[in-house]
Amino acid sequence: MGRKRNENGSFIKRIAEGNNMIETEVKIKIDDNDEKRIRDFAESSCIFREKVSINDIYLIHPCIDFSKTDEAVRIRIESTAGIEKVKITYKGKRNKDTVFKKREEIEFEVKASPNDVISFFLRNRYRVLCNIEKDREIYECKGFYLMIDNVKDLGKYIELEQIGKNEKSIQIFLESFNLKEKIEPLTYLELIMKK
Repeated sequence: MGRKRNENGSFIKRIAEGNNMIETEVKIKIDDNDEKRIRDFAESSCIFREKVSINDIYLIHPCIDFSKTDEAVRIRIESTAGIEKVKITYKGKRNKDTVFKKREEIEFEVKASPNDVISFFLRNRYRVLCNIEKDREIYECKGFYLMIDNVKDLGKYIELEQIGKNEKSIQIFLESFNLKEKIEPLTYLELIMKK
C-alpha cells in the first residue's frame, strides 16, 4: 500500500523540502606568496584531512538552460590513494547579496563506475558541457574547511567552506591574510567557460 498524501502536499515534496543544504563558501585566486602563508597557517593551526584528485563533469540539461537559471548538475569523480568515488551534485541558484557564495547543494555518492554514471545521464538526454580537473588538499580549521586547489588551465586557488552557521571564522581568516580584495565571485565552471 502506498504512502498517504497529507494536506501539505505529497510525500516526495516533503522529503525534498526537508533535505535542503545551503553551502556557504568563498573562493580566492592565490599567488606563490599567498600559498606559502596559507600553508604555514594550515600546517600549524588546522588538521590535514586528505589530498584528492577531482574530475568534475558538468552537464547540460535537455530542457533547462542552467546558465540562465544559475543552477548546475555535475558528476564528480574523486581519486584518493587509488580509491575512486563517484558523486552526483545539484547546485541551486546563488545568493549574490553577500561576499560569500551561498547556494543550495544536494550531493550523494553512488556505487557505480564513472562510465556507468555518465552513460546513465547521456541516455537521459543530458550532454556534457565540460570537465574540470583539479588536485585538492583539504584541511579542517576552526569553523571552516580550507581547500588548496591546483586547477588545470586556471592555476591555484583556495576555497573556504563554512562549518555550521557562523561566518565569522572565515571573515577573520580573510582579514588576517588580506585576501578580501582577491575574492573570486565566479565558479570554476564560469572561469573555464570564459577562456
